[in-house]
Amino acid sequence: MIVTPEEAGRIVERGGVVIYPTETLYGIGGDPFNRDVVARISVTKGRPEEKGFILLVDEKMVYELSDEISENVEKVLREFWPGPLTVILPARKKFVQVLGEKVAMRISPHPVPRRIISVSGKPLISTSANISGEEPVKDFEQLIKVFKDKVDAFVRGEIWYGEPSTIFDAVEGRIIREGAVKKEDLERLLGFTLR
Repeated sequence: MIVTPEEAGRIVERGGVVIYPTETLYGIGGDPFNRDVVARISVTKGRPEEKGFILLVDEKMVYELSDEISENVEKVLREFWPGPLTVILPARKKFVQVLGEKVAMRISPHPVPRRIISVSGKPLISTSANISGEEPVKDFEQLIKVFKDKVDAFVRGEIWYGEPSTIFDAVEGRIIREGAVKKEDLERLLGFTLR
């Protein structure tokens, strides 16, 4: 079923799974605090549940999920957010049991996930719309063919970059995956070399 971002937000709020466009790729998403949703997305992608997911958040949620954000990391967030940079931060103690010791999050500039988050009032799992180990599906009609029996709804929209977000582990000071934001740009801003 093809829905609006508002309808997708209500589906996420009720424990559903949706596919939606982001600035980087199409994502599969749902409520990260709903164990059934996390399991369902893991099975849909064919990847282990314990691997964890990136969360798309709004500005307020960043500080709700992590309370250990250094001045240097604040500088990175101001420069690259909203944008295609995922930052791994220490999770607040009350979320460790659900999210693990660290939480990977990003503020998307794309209006679709921002609206889904706003309507649902929840962070949104953001994992590329593909089967684990395969290339992300970028064509909307192909997404429907591949995932029609695996998700509750699809939101049509444009993707802007066509490559994944860069993942920066701010806890360990290293790049996990280089994507739309380049390592040199992060290093220039931080003033030191990343691993």
